[in-house]
Amino acid sequence: METDKLYAAVIGALVAFICTKVYDALSKTRYRYNLHRCLREELVYVLEALQATRNILENKIESKNDLHFGEYPRKIQSPIYQGHYLDICLYLTRSQRASFQQIFVVIEELNEFIEHFFKKKCELNDCERECFAKLTSAYRSLRDVIYMVENHIEYNREPFNQEENEQEMAKIREEVENYICEFRV
Repeated sequence: METDKLYAAVIGALVAFICTKVYDALSKTRYRYNLHRCLREELVYVLEALQATRNILENKIESKNDLHFGEYPRKIQSPIYQGHYLDICLYLTRSQRASFQQIFVVIEELNEFIEHFFKKKCELNDCERECFAKLTSAYRSLRDVIYMVENHIEYNREPFNQEENEQEMAKIREEVENYICEFRV
């Protein structure tokens, strides 16, 4: 009789232990899934912000005047990537990790450009020529990252294919160079 109670207690403890572990595993999987979904949704927001930045930079390139004044792009925010990427990066494919890293490194560079170009006084001797060169350089990076984000959104499972990306980037870069040549100072 006492052994039956002991068996029941041990079995009850094992069932509770197993249920707890299954619950923990399911909740972690659900958390990772939601986080990955939020990262993809954040890329859509980032793409919209990049498109707005593109429009502003194109207006600046086409006008060639008042490069530092008037409307300027806002910094591109990515709170989910900045706050939670480390929580999920181990569960992403190598292609997804490479894509996210490339995208957000270029976004950091663009944010630095925005900070320095539009918010600090220009002290260059030949501001028009040198600042136009900086602006077009940032525009080139911007177009590259727009392609990377669109590609990541479209091909979420395997967004980073070096060979295919290089071919597409070459086309985009040629298009950008032709565009810039129209307005070169």
